[in-house]
Amino acid sequence: MGSAALFVVLSLLVLIYDGGYLFLTVPFALWVVYFAFTSMDKVLLIVMGFTPLSFLLNLADSYGFAIALPTEPFLFAMMFLFWVKVFVEGKFDSKVLKHPVTVAILAFMGWMFFCILPSSNPFVSTKFFVSHVWFITSYYFLGTQVFKVSFKNINYFLWPYCTSLSIVVIYALIRHSQEDFAQLLATWVVRPFFLDHGVYGAALAFVVPFLIINLINSKTFHQKPLNNILISSILVILILGIVFSYTRAAWVSLAAAFGMYVLLVLKVSFRGLLVIVALAASTALYFGDEIYLKMQGNKTKSNDDFAEHVQSIGNVRNDDSNLERLNRWDCAWSMFKERPLFGWGPGMYQFVYAPFQKPENRTKISTNMHDVGGVHSEYLGPLSETGLIGLITFLVMVGAIVSTGMRVYYTAQTRLIQLVALSCLLGMVTYLTHGFLNNYLDSDKTSSLFWGFAAILVVLDVYFNKRENRSNQ
Repeated sequence: MGSAALFVVLSLLVLIYDGGYLFLTVPFALWVVYFAFTSMDKVLLIVMGFTPLSFLLNLADSYGFAIALPTEPFLFAMMFLFWVKVFVEGKFDSKVLKHPVTVAILAFMGWMFFCILPSSNPFVSTKFFVSHVWFITSYYFLGTQVFKVSFKNINYFLWPYCTSLSIVVIYALIRHSQEDFAQLLATWVVRPFFLDHGVYGAALAFVVPFLIINLINSKTFHQKPLNNILISSILVILILGIVFSYTRAAWVSLAAAFGMYVLLVLKVSFRGLLVIVALAASTALYFGDEIYLKMQGNKTKSNDDFAEHVQSIGNVRNDDSNLERLNRWDCAWSMFKERPLFGWGPGMYQFVYAPFQKPENRTKISTNMHDVGGVHSEYLGPLSETGLIGLITFLVMVGAIVSTGMRVYYTAQTRLIQLVALSCLLGMVTYLTHGFLNNYLDSDKTSSLFWGFAAILVVLDVYFNKRENRSNQ
């Protein structure tokens, strides 16, 4: 391992000196190949540890793409090796393959692939599809095979990520403190590790339930006193990160996770959850005009005052951030109406939405540039890019993941399984709530958690939540 690490470092120095940035991927890919024949579980942990510390290398001018280093070269190599192995062996884990979550993921990705040909730019859509494939392959398909080997692999999965993320938070807080924690600089201080404070807040909220549950139930997780001190320290750091990220969606998502926990304590079924969601959506639609008029009376803008920043969530009168979201959502709806079946193509929203902006919806921060043109919704994105069927397959996939988490939680054979399922389920709820306001599944920072948690829930369901497998825990 030491010689491999030395090779990577020396290769990086030579390539940086010569300006061969494209070939930065080579030593990392070779390192993955080395570990692939020794211990793939270590590769996954290494990737998770690097993920919060990865940075985007923009090669658009020279090569027409951007790449997150060092994680994406790892992921590409892992994807390649995994599918070669599956092809050579001619089979894959049948229990995982037949699971409803896997079937839903394949349906979601299958429709995305089908929408590439009618895309307004098949080349861009292909790149978007491939990036999703390597995330899903590495964190879900490979993840299930790593997790099923030992329950310890599940328990260890998030620790490298949380540790590295705490380092990023400390770095951001130090930079932010030099500017008196000004709200307007919340995005700048997290760079180059995170592109903006939104995905930063989403990643933080994703793992906080896991840390809280581990700390409160330290005996069940067999934590030593020293470990509890470490967990407490990391948790405090990450909570400070959430507070000073000024990410309102992250705060709301944690409240939603607590609400989900209450429903679980009350033993609400998945069907009951669907009824609650349907009633909430119906009420919002029925009283939509009244709610909008009420929100227009809110003049509180986002700023450094935390109380006012929270109140600004409902300001659709003069808060540019909120108004711009409404603009992007309206564009997505207009795009869907023009191409309801296949959409405009996977990953194409940011390149297409500009002409759909209505003059009365434009704000001071509106733009026609595709580099800052996200849809700000994990649900309207598939609707505009892959049509109605794309949204349906995404919702079915989400439903399969949540229902699996709830089933494992309610039927857990041990308290440990129940708590791990709870950690993953509440983390998922934070992201799915965040998804109403932002979309980050194309980022390694959050996709690693989303697909990784889905893999854990599936493995718990088909391998560990069985009486005959309790001895493996």
